[in-house]
Amino acid sequence: MQQRVAAALEKLVPTEEVLGFTNPYFDATGEQLKRAAMRYIQIPQGPVTAKVRVALSAFVGPDMLFNGCSITSRQFTAGQVCDALMDCAKNADLVVPSVLASLRQFVVDIRMGDDGLKRFFGTSKGAPARGGSA
Repeated sequence: MQQRVAAALEKLVPTEEVLGFTNPYFDATGEQLKRAAMRYIQIPQGPVTAKVRVALSAFVGPDMLFNGCSITSRQFTAGQVCDALMDCAKNADLVVPSVLASLRQFVVDIRMGDDGLKRFFGTSKGAPARGGSA
């Protein structure tokens, strides 16, 4: 019985990352990622929200330039991407554990190609547009 449950869960919850151009978020721009992350963590407006915006702006900004392509790249591990985001959060004085955990989970979900994230990107199809129109 446990083996059948485990097999069913494996089908529902991906255990491997979907990296490179096969990832549905590969073409996401930095701004799309920032907007989707803000929607994903779902916190009300206030001082914490401002710190999250600062952290995400630094993460996708000119110094780091993270976007869908780099987040889903085989060149980086999920840990490296999360560490970069956590450095941005630290520089923004963002210390709320639940928000930090949500930001880490957002990166993991992106790298897994989680279809459930599509609703946070807000395009007509959900996922970022392909073919340079993003």
